[in-house]
Amino acid sequence: MGVVCLIVQELAVENWIVNNYAKIFPNIVLVKRNEIIADRFEVDLHLKDKQGSDIFIKIKAGGLKPRDIGTLLNYYSILSNLEEIQQMQFIVITPKINKETKNILNNFGIQVKLLSDLSFDDNRLSDFQFLELKNVLTPVESEVLSYINEKKCNLIDIDELSNKFKYDRKYASKLLERLEKKEYLDRIKRGKFLYIPLDYGYENRYTPMNSLIVGSVLTEPYYYGYQTANRFYGYTTQFSPITYICTTKSIRPFKWKSINYKFVNLVEEKFFGFIQKKSDNCKIYVAEPEKAVLDSIDKPGYCGGLPQIVMVITNAFRKGLDLDKLANYANKFDSITIIQRLGYITDFLQEKKVIDDQNELLQTLQDLIPKNASNSYLGSVKRHNRNGLVNEKWRIIENFNVDNLLDEIEVR
Repeated sequence: MGVVCLIVQELAVENWIVNNYAKIFPNIVLVKRNEIIADRFEVDLHLKDKQGSDIFIKIKAGGLKPRDIGTLLNYYSILSNLEEIQQMQFIVITPKINKETKNILNNFGIQVKLLSDLSFDDNRLSDFQFLELKNVLTPVESEVLSYINEKKCNLIDIDELSNKFKYDRKYASKLLERLEKKEYLDRIKRGKFLYIPLDYGYENRYTPMNSLIVGSVLTEPYYYGYQTANRFYGYTTQFSPITYICTTKSIRPFKWKSINYKFVNLVEEKFFGFIQKKSDNCKIYVAEPEKAVLDSIDKPGYCGGLPQIVMVITNAFRKGLDLDKLANYANKFDSITIIQRLGYITDFLQEKKVIDDQNELLQTLQDLIPKNASNSYLGSVKRHNRNGLVNEKWRIIENFNVDNLLDEIEVR
């Protein structure tokens, strides 16, 4: 339905209610139509009952949707904070609404009436009650929550709030703390908060648990790597209870609610090859696909072990890798072991016909291995033993049962 049609329909509903309000709302007096409240928004009808209590009506002819919740709560909040209003009702009249949206609005004190509910009985308002809004928002708080809701990313911090609204940092901090106490925000760390959308429960609100969003404010510089990056790209479906964050700093493990973070301290030479992505509309940094593969080969223990690494490499090839970048990054890693392991596993998968031929890549990798290079172990010595046959082509000691390398793979 077009905007013009909605306006015409809302006017028709409004005119019908005005012409019949004495029958629809007995003992109620019409104060004003299309009244501008607090110089900010318009209510379609302003009524008063015999006790002098105010009744504000908003007509939504197109029906109510979840995205309307924030706007209506903003209206209610402003009305609730007007000094001249002692007691009031805020009623939304609409032809349709889903149960979940109606329950959220009712729990916050906003009453919903369907057009089909409006009759000419003597007890038309018997089910309308003057509800108390819990955790009522001030106009300033409502404005802040509206801003967070509109920008889509649920992260907010003192600096962003201060810059956006030109608040003093101390005031911005106090404002965020108030919203945390009212359970509209959840603190991640000092000065960093996560917005709890209005449809995430009431009265017991639960926080959206996106580990990538939360982790993005824990340190700088950083990027997500290992099993976390592999899951991000769909290279593995294996769940990991740990979210891996690569950084140049030495940071202790961190736990936020049920999410565990491990910070992997990388030397400057290995801290490269990451890209900005989005998760739930928030910016995050994650290893590029090629770097995710190499990081996994470097530290198999952070990715579930060798069979998992073989599956990751298989899926990465199947989804498409920049092979020139893969070879360049392997060389930039400044680790002959990485090149040997990558070459060995790629060659192995090609021989088993799990992936397409990668002869050009294999030749490039062989050329990167010095003639006097020492043998390297296929698996971690700490996790596996030092015994095994030597693959002369890649100078790899097979200290892992190669018959088990394909355990995690679904062969095409």
